[in-house]
Amino acid sequence: MADATPVKWDTTYDKAWAAKVAQWEWTWTDDDTVETHGMCPHCIHPMTREVRRASVRTLLAVSESEGELVPVVVACNCTATHPEQPEGHRGCGKQATFMLPL
Repeated sequence: MADATPVKWDTTYDKAWAAKVAQWEWTWTDDDTVETHGMCPHCIHPMTREVRRASVRTLLAVSESEGELVPVVVACNCTATHPEQPEGHRGCGKQATFMLPL
């Protein structure tokens, strides 16, 4: 079903958006992968974020200690097309960085 009034692409930081997404539960799907999902508070489309512990540790060169906090960007990655959405991008543009214990 098409949106009645599509939300424009918007990368402006939104504290309320971040606060709502911060409440989502992270679930370990296996020993290396944690994910969260929900409805984007801005565009109200489904979005998900999956993080692989080994990849993040390698990329950020962090220790192997479990539970170390690392920065993880969570961005709307819905499949809807939003007005003014740059070509090659997904979602409505909203994102925030969270510290996640990996």
